[in-house]
Amino acid sequence: MYGCLFLACVVVGRWEFSLAGVGLACKNIRRGFFYSCVILLTSFAFIFIVQPPEGWTDIGFAILSPVLFYLVVALAEETWFRGLIFKALYEWRCALLGVFGSAFLFGLIHIPTHGWEGLLYSLSIGLPYAVARLKTDNLWGLIIAHWLTNLTDSFIRLSTTSLNVVWLTILHIVVFSGVSILILLLDRRLHRKE
Repeated sequence: MYGCLFLACVVVGRWEFSLAGVGLACKNIRRGFFYSCVILLTSFAFIFIVQPPEGWTDIGFAILSPVLFYLVVALAEETWFRGLIFKALYEWRCALLGVFGSAFLFGLIHIPTHGWEGLLYSLSIGLPYAVARLKTDNLWGLIIAHWLTNLTDSFIRLSTTSLNVVWLTILHIVVFSGVSILILLLDRRLHRKE
């Protein structure tokens, strides 16, 4: 799957790799971290309110392995989806395709491990991530938020919820679409102050 996405980026984008072009430079880093914190806090609120934790999983001595694993996953997925793919689609057509295309492809990559619900969950969380990338041109905050969300998901045993999967998925999409709109509004307000 990653190979196909790589080829698509080469075909549709002008393949000029640079850290700044992918969003890994220090440009707008403060605003990038601010928007990422908004996404992260919303993710934690969603996790803890909709499915309150029953307790910690058995962490044991093997804590370093998942910490490093999820850091690599977050770095790779953010660089790939909100960096390379977003940039290629944005330059090929427009910002809207960059945002929705990178979010959709991010959702698709999660189908093998999480099924169709994984597509919808990942797509809906990919939207505010892509909007934050669009508005800040920076990935560092998103990498940290992605990493902390994955770690939380792996170390906390969530309770079952009374919502069925369909309603839980709809709620997830509504909440994170709202976060995308919030980031756009915050960015407009911050630009007015500058």
